[in-house]
Order: sequence, then structure tokens, then C-alpha cells
Amino acid sequence: MSLIQVFMLFGIICLLYQMREHLRRLRKLQNEIKELKHLITGAPPSETSKEN
Repeated sequence: MSLIQVFMLFGIICLLYQMREHLRRLRKLQNEIKELKHLITGAPPSETSKEN
């Protein structure tokens, strides 16, 4: 493996890790939104998710 290939592989791994972190944050935010909808409407979270 050449040095350029090693750096490209490292860059790809870094990008995949960042994507994983962003998806984790998005899931956390989605859960927070569901909880807030539940608090605002008073409906169970399953009913508020059906509206979307």
C-alpha cells in the first residue's frame, strides 16, 4: 500500500465515523422531538408519530 492509499483509507474511515456521530445526534434529536410532542399534546408518543 502506498502512502497516498493509507491517507485515503484513513480519510474514509474518519468520514464514516463522523457520519455515524451525526446519525446518532439526529436520532437523539428525533427522540427529544417525540417527547416534546407528547408533552405538548398529551397524547401517547405512538399517536403523535402516526400524524407524521
